[in-house]
Amino acid sequence: AFLLNGEKHWLTRDERAMAKLSTEARQRLGHYTTEQCLGGKFYTIPCDTLLTMLAQVEAYALSCFNYAIRQQAEVNALTSLEEVENYDVTKGYPEMLTFTI
Repeated sequence: AFLLNGEKHWLTRDERAMAKLSTEARQRLGHYTTEQCLGGKFYTIPCDTLLTMLAQVEAYALSCFNYAIRQQAEVNALTSLEEVENYDVTKGYPEMLTFTI
């Protein structure tokens, strides 16, 4: 998830790709802003700002995915109940992105 103006949101991979593609198209056609719907609310955002946000969300999603794969391997290597009970699933998790518009 990421925070936008204090509200929690997420965009799937397909939603991120579609938002990027449509924002780049609007920008190429001379528009300076675009609309993005998140959680039923429409936000008017400068195209450059949204493209930067989408890049950051994409990089964050990759970091989270990589963390989950590493974590799965670590959990699979645990051999005792005590190790499982003491395993901290939050340690090292990427910090949530925060945006303000």
